[in-house]
Amino acid sequence: MKEGPFAWGAPAGGAILFSTPLGPTPPMALWPELSLVAGEAVAAALRAETGVAAALSHPNDVLVEGRKLAGILPE
Repeated sequence: MKEGPFAWGAPAGGAILFSTPLGPTPPMALWPELSLVAGEAVAAALRAETGVAAALSHPNDVLVEGRKLAGILPE
């Protein structure tokens, strides 16, 4: 597991954790909105594709039945 001020992790078998680069890089002025927009997009896609009642818990968690399914952390 990575260590340091920006480390994140979970016990083996406890989660699927990944990072993905996206582009192009938006203007810096829009960065504060990215977690909200991305989180809502993930929740909307889950609703549309699976029918589950996914919702965004501001600012960056996607919930299903009150449990965290995903967290969005743009950097």
